[in-house]
Amino acid sequence: VVDFQGILTHGGHSYLCKNEAEIRKAAAEERDIAVQFASQLREEGISVPEVSIGSTPTMRHVDHLEGITEVRPGNYVFFDAFQDAIGSCSIEEISFSVLTRIVGTYPEQNKMIVDAGALALSKDPGPTHIDPQCGYDIVCTLEGTPLPELKIRTLSQEHGQIFGTKPIDWKQFPVGEALRIIPNHSCLTSALHHLYHL
Repeated sequence: VVDFQGILTHGGHSYLCKNEAEIRKAAAEERDIAVQFASQLREEGISVPEVSIGSTPTMRHVDHLEGITEVRPGNYVFFDAFQDAIGSCSIEEISFSVLTRIVGTYPEQNKMIVDAGALALSKDPGPTHIDPQCGYDIVCTLEGTPLPELKIRTLSQEHGQIFGTKPIDWKQFPVGEALRIIPNHSCLTSALHHLYHL
């Protein structure tokens, strides 16, 4: 026996958006299609108690939820670098980061090694449809100021390699210096840690 409870969608296509206007359009489409389909089912005599939609980008920018009974913006609690890049949030709204330390510097290669690798950050790529060279995450000072000239290009299990897009001022980045990394995908990165510091 099937106990039909309703319809559920996920606006995953919104992750291909490039700005807030595109996200707003995707949000309206997701909502309208779900409501229309529920209406068609009801016209056929099928009860549709739940109409559930959601993705973080679409739920952030939906203009109304008439006809919707549930929303599921999974990443909304933290946001992340991907959400910032596509226009779902601003970098100031991101509430999740990983702290790391510089464990090696290689001035001749214009790179440094940090003690956060794939097991701390995940290997989710950034929004390459916006910036093919985006790297894995956003590198920041310990205080949270983004350092756009530094890009994580390689992640091994335990270490990340950060390269400079211009010559690095090594006096600012000695071995032992702490950095803050904003992950591309906070859902996966947060699942890698059993304890959060607020």
